[in-house]
Amino acid sequence: MTINFVLKGKKEASQIYVRLKDTAYNIDTMAGTGLKVFKDQFKKGKIQNLKSSPKDLAHKKAEVTEANKEIDKQNEQLKVIEKKLISGYNNRNEYDIINAKWIKSVLNADKNKDSIPNELIKYYDYFINERKNDLSKGSVKKHLNVRNRYAEYVEDTKQTILIQQLDNQFRADFKKWFINLKGYHFNTFKKQIKELVTVCNYAKKVSKKELHSDTSTLNTGKEMKPIQTDYIFLSFKELKQIEETEIQIKELDITRDLLLICCFTGQRVSDFLNYSAKDIVTLEDNNKYLDIIQVKTNKQVYIPLNDVVLRILEKYKGNFPPLYSSSKDKNEQTFNKLVKRVGYHCGITEKIEAYTKVNNRLELVKDQKYKFISSHTGRRSFSTNYYGLIPTSLIITITGHSSEIIFKNYVKAKPKDLAITFTQKLKELDL
Repeated sequence: MTINFVLKGKKEASQIYVRLKDTAYNIDTMAGTGLKVFKDQFKKGKIQNLKSSPKDLAHKKAEVTEANKEIDKQNEQLKVIEKKLISGYNNRNEYDIINAKWIKSVLNADKNKDSIPNELIKYYDYFINERKNDLSKGSVKKHLNVRNRYAEYVEDTKQTILIQQLDNQFRADFKKWFINLKGYHFNTFKKQIKELVTVCNYAKKVSKKELHSDTSTLNTGKEMKPIQTDYIFLSFKELKQIEETEIQIKELDITRDLLLICCFTGQRVSDFLNYSAKDIVTLEDNNKYLDIIQVKTNKQVYIPLNDVVLRILEKYKGNFPPLYSSSKDKNEQTFNKLVKRVGYHCGITEKIEAYTKVNNRLELVKDQKYKFISSHTGRRSFSTNYYGLIPTSLIITITGHSSEIIFKNYVKAKPKDLAITFTQKLKELDL
């Protein structure tokens, strides 16, 4: 990474621009510093001092001396700008887009600090507005939902909460209100705090806010360990049952095929409802794969297509099943509605206990299994069915989970099933 100062424009007196370049990341951008200088006075990224002649009168020499003092101050300003950019660049966030706007935000951080709101809800609005062009629509929607819950808390408790006051006591008070009074599940509370910490990290790093020492660790510790919840997955046996069941209704047949595809490819609904024949590639092992960029993570993943998925593709003449409409949201809603009918039609009717959302709250409910099938069941089924059969690291390269800890939250295999699998693996080793 290099930082240089250059002049732009044809005028005799031109503004000095700072240029940040990093060829390793294909970054080359610049922004104005607000300092102006005559072209012939600027060389090698520095404002040159004026020189007086021995023949000059005393008052002329004094003028040159005073002018050079100002030039020295301007050169010091350039050094400060360089230091700020080096520090800002070295401590940048992964999501930062390095452009002229970013340079300005780093250089003006101290000026903007006091103008940026400190009230929690106002700052949350500021954060969403600042990040709306960098985040996906889904992420913006998630942040708005989280923001609204905090706004409800502020209104209910009639408090004015500053982001500088977000300490362990705030977390404890909010937890009592959120869980005991409003009836939300602990895991929903944890997600609420997790998103808040994300916003606070932005406030500290980008907005240069001084926060409470507790703030960065609000989402950590034993008391914030998520509660294990029983979400369902579909076993290989159940998937076979679903595949072999005859379905005459066209929209249910399409939904059944989409369900099988998501259960054998392990992707989020935002990805598996966007699969296209154009995404299919044949690699050097002569097997077919999906080559996609995940919507949520922006990660490239290669997904092997097993015989079930290949049979479905053959059924649709090399294409994936048609979707219900041109609307992304409507497709997801329709799939989640029809997939339960598919489960019922295919006999996935055993009585089980599982968590589901009731009035936007997570509740443990006992009911027939098909009623719990949703778009996320495929991702959990893939993770659980292959866990123990294939090395976890290889499964994660396909699911795109950011860590093994997060991946294991999706695994719902029972300890006895894993023990049986382990025994089978031992026999295969023939030690």
